[in-house]
Amino acid sequence: MTKQKTAFVVTRTNFEYNDEVHTVGESEGGTPVAVFLTNEEAREELKQRTVDFLRNWKQLCGFGYGADEIYSRKPKFLDMDEEKFFETDTYEIDNLLNVESRSQEDLEELASCLSFMPCFITEVPLGTPV
Repeated sequence: MTKQKTAFVVTRTNFEYNDEVHTVGESEGGTPVAVFLTNEEAREELKQRTVDFLRNWKQLCGFGYGADEIYSRKPKFLDMDEEKFFETDTYEIDNLLNVESRSQEDLEELASCLSFMPCFITEVPLGTPV
């Protein structure tokens, strides 16, 4: 039996704005932006696209009503207590994060702290299995 080949599709999340926050669009799954034959390549693309998303948005306060809706944990590079982080106003967190001045490494760390995914990977079988 031949193993079925798989593609890994990186998809940009489509967000909707409701005059208060951005939420994942319910009417669409997202927009495919790249296809890879290995999971490793797709994960690298996902990481870079998430960092690019952070650089373009600069402020994340519009993606939730509180820090717990935007972040799953405090970024390691911030020098503050985790509990204090989640009690802090999201606009103030944006000021503390200061995305424009962060290194690639810091932005990758921040990307791993998000509660939402600006991009995601879907594994798709290619052709007909034998």
